[in-house]
Amino acid sequence: MKFLVQLDPHYMDAMPFHRLTMPKLILWGARDRIFPLAWGTEFFERLPDPKRFVEIPGSGVFPHEERPDVWSREVASFLDQRYP
Repeated sequence: MKFLVQLDPHYMDAMPFHRLTMPKLILWGARDRIFPLAWGTEFFERLPDPKRFVEIPGSGVFPHEERPDVWSREVASFLDQRYP
């Protein structure tokens, strides 16, 4: 709880996103009450391409447990992609 109370969403301002040149997949629970969807979309927008964002419906902070069907399908699809 201490971590969540002290969490500052502006920590992203200091991160060197431009150095992340590999393909990136962001999976975010649509009903996440701990890490709001707006944080996920802001994080995603700061990342350089190639990237993909997937909002997982009906899930919160643990989409891999709450919607393993969607989570595993999206991960498999991402891993099947070919990037230059």
